[in-house]
Amino acid sequence: MRLRRTWRLGPLSMFAKPVARCLPLCLAAITAVASVCPHACADELRFTLSYDAPPECPTGEGLRGAVRGLATAETKPYSATVIIARDQEHFTARITAGDGTERVLVGSTCDEVAEATAVVLALAISPTNSQPPTTNPALKDVGLRPAAVQTPAQPVTTSAPVRLKLGTSAVFDLGTMPHVDLGVAGRVGATGRTWSAAVEGAYWLLSERRTVSQRSEIGGTFSWWSLAAIGCLAVKDGFPRIELCAGPELGRVGGHGFGFPAAHDAAGLRFGFQAMAEVHVPLSRRLRMRAGVGAATVLFGRHDFYIDGLELYQPQVIAGRAALGADFIF
Repeated sequence: MRLRRTWRLGPLSMFAKPVARCLPLCLAAITAVASVCPHACADELRFTLSYDAPPECPTGEGLRGAVRGLATAETKPYSATVIIARDQEHFTARITAGDGTERVLVGSTCDEVAEATAVVLALAISPTNSQPPTTNPALKDVGLRPAAVQTPAQPVTTSAPVRLKLGTSAVFDLGTMPHVDLGVAGRVGATGRTWSAAVEGAYWLLSERRTVSQRSEIGGTFSWWSLAAIGCLAVKDGFPRIELCAGPELGRVGGHGFGFPAAHDAAGLRFGFQAMAEVHVPLSRRLRMRAGVGAATVLFGRHDFYIDGLELYQPQVIAGRAALGADFIF
């Protein structure tokens, strides 16, 4: 009897030839995915961005997309905080890296500043021997307009120009006179990115009338003016701009008595200190609305007014202040 060897064909044998033909194509696809995925995944996981900007600027996702499109590779984890602020005629981007280094970029439009920021961040996460292109199709996809921006090799510190400002406002006072008083004020000074200074004069329009409680036919009318030197620190620069202001104030309060045959007039100088928080809202390139609230105190020269030994009026030590006006920037 002759034994004959038989071969059992498993279910996979019928696919042997097709798999052999597709194997090179599969390997090529796997290699391509492996070459792309590490960079994309690393960029997604290792780059952290904290972003704050005015509404007219590109979004945070748009800036991240621009950075990913510009960067050629990544060598280490990187984090940065980007704050874009609007200051009168230009935009400022303040870039603070995770290690504390800071860079400031200034441009005429927010799109220019955002693109320059994307280039700086792309350079930071790319190797030193590679330079990301300054223009990239990815910018169009995220809403950034290409601009001819040269990125400096060293951190740039820029100072905004000092500008002349003229302002006028309606001012309100509660405490210096017997009732709420209304006045007009004018100021002249200078303003920078983080500060401002001015000299302000105010004249109070409403003449206050006060009579002696025991004798209504006897009394006096009061008026006053003030001159102040004001220094302000901008705690928030942008839209809106918030300033904390303070400075010395010199004033003169005068009274004119009535109800007597002879004139009874009295006046005196007073020296004090005022403080106010102001909010500035830009309406145009050169015009800003201003509103403020604060207080003023008398340090020296607070005078009480008497007629024939009868108390007529006693000004308060602390008075409330408010103002609403506009500043013109030159």
